[in-house]
Amino acid sequence: MENSNDTEPHHVVTIWELDNVPSYELLFKFAQGFVHSAISILKEQVQNNQRDYFNIMPAHFALEHGIELFLKAAILLGDSSISIEALSSKKFGHSLEDLYKKYRQIYPDDHFKIYHRIGDILDWRATINDPRGLAARYPFDNTGAMYGSRNRMVDLEFEIEIYQEFFEDMKRLELEIKKVAGIQSHPIEQFKYRSTR
Repeated sequence: MENSNDTEPHHVVTIWELDNVPSYELLFKFAQGFVHSAISILKEQVQNNQRDYFNIMPAHFALEHGIELFLKAAILLGDSSISIEALSSKKFGHSLEDLYKKYRQIYPDDHFKIYHRIGDILDWRATINDPRGLAARYPFDNTGAMYGSRNRMVDLEFEIEIYQEFFEDMKRLELEIKKVAGIQSHPIEQFKYRSTR
């Protein structure tokens, strides 16, 4: 293995002290990060002319996890009776269907509907009897049976288009949700504070 050249620049990411960042804000930002990561993985597959199923499933998991975090952020901001602990409980957990039902109870107006193809993911989970989304994280269920069909094709360009459209809609909805709550949207840097350590 070659040693890296010390003259090459290092790309350093600053991790701020985030103790005082509202929980909903962290969830929104993490949601964007997961969906952006999913898009990046799929784009890399196309750019490098790869057809690697074992990278596509982590991308799909990142998308689903981004959706989950987005819904939890919106619920947390829209219903003060629901806590982070409640959102982590079995009542909600990883069930996008349960989270989306609660989200639509809180935000029933049509302009709060999430990008329509997200319903396809819920339908797919129902079809393979996987409400908690384990198929995106594991190749087989707890009995050892493989999830889904063994032979299928994934159109990466189509997937990228879907993920990108959801990503844009998620950013739009975050602003709408914050507007209803009377909260101005700030970049995460606004929540930085100087450590006393």
